[in-house]
Amino acid sequence: MLGLIRVGVPLGRSGGAFGAIPSADPGGRLTGWSTDRVVRPMDPTLEWTQHCAVFEAVTKFVENQHGVVGRHQLADLGLTKSSVYRLTKSPQWEAATPRVLRRRGTSRTKGQGVAIAVLDAGPQAFLSHESAAAWWGHRGSNLDHPVHVSISKSWIVDNPIARVHRIRSLPPLWRDELMGVPTLRPEYVALHLFATSHYERAERIVETMWSGGLLDGRSLIRFLATLAKRGRNGVVALRRYLDVRGPDYIPSDSGLESRTRQLLEGAGILLRQQVNLGSESSWLGRVDFCHPTVPFVLEVQSEFHHGSLVDSRADARRIGRLSDAGFVVVEITDIDVWTRPSKVVSLVRAGIAEAHRHTQRSVL
Repeated sequence: MLGLIRVGVPLGRSGGAFGAIPSADPGGRLTGWSTDRVVRPMDPTLEWTQHCAVFEAVTKFVENQHGVVGRHQLADLGLTKSSVYRLTKSPQWEAATPRVLRRRGTSRTKGQGVAIAVLDAGPQAFLSHESAAAWWGHRGSNLDHPVHVSISKSWIVDNPIARVHRIRSLPPLWRDELMGVPTLRPEYVALHLFATSHYERAERIVETMWSGGLLDGRSLIRFLATLAKRGRNGVVALRRYLDVRGPDYIPSDSGLESRTRQLLEGAGILLRQQVNLGSESSWLGRVDFCHPTVPFVLEVQSEFHHGSLVDSRADARRIGRLSDAGFVVVEITDIDVWTRPSKVVSLVRAGIAEAHRHTQRSVL
């Protein structure tokens, strides 16, 4: 049956039962037919075309969002309440949660589960913490439930499928969309990791993200300057991590160097890693570890990789240049690091003490 709509088109004196609408007096009694507005049938073909266009737009949208859409996103796509209602009753769609719709027939992947968890938390929700680290590509992190999601404190929502963290602010600069899921930037993830994980685990994850080019010293400095206010969880540990390395630090892919750094930090010795020494006119080379205030250098050698005569001669020349420039150089091996950690700590402390004495003699 054709639906009827009223449009404001004057008919003059013409009228008729189909082209006019009934009029009544103030008492509600029918007095006749008013011919000032026409009642015309709605075109069902046009209505169906509009309906299909809306459905097609939503279907195309979810292709890049793992086959799901949040109800809050439908209004941004131009859907009215009636269109949303029709969509929910369509056999092509089902409710993944009360706030998220899923396109039937799409694969139930891990990515879809992550997208559902984030979208269910509302328009100001972003994947965060170790879940975000995994989404950024860190293999040691996982996306198992519950997925970690951060939302603005002003947004209150009950989300049974995610672990929701309420934070003070989510500036646009430190949030992103990664593979169809709203996700916090690696710098923010680093802060969350240092706030909620053991320092050593957070350090390993952030180091891996730094090695992969997802963040660096300068981006962390900008992040801390713009967002890390006094009292925010994780700030102290993140500053400690960054202070040891500096803005120009280049992470090493060597597990040996990572183990050496952890061993020394456990003994209260903080050294900068992968530091370029010298100037443009007299470059001394890049060293494994360097003390931040005194001329002390620690070189960690693998007996297997640096045992050849050529490598030994090259190392000797480099260490000679460092010594001539006034640096105290201590060399240790991978066997020392893995089997004689107390020896490593003793050698490093002795070397730093000697560098202090050199500094004092030069001042005198």
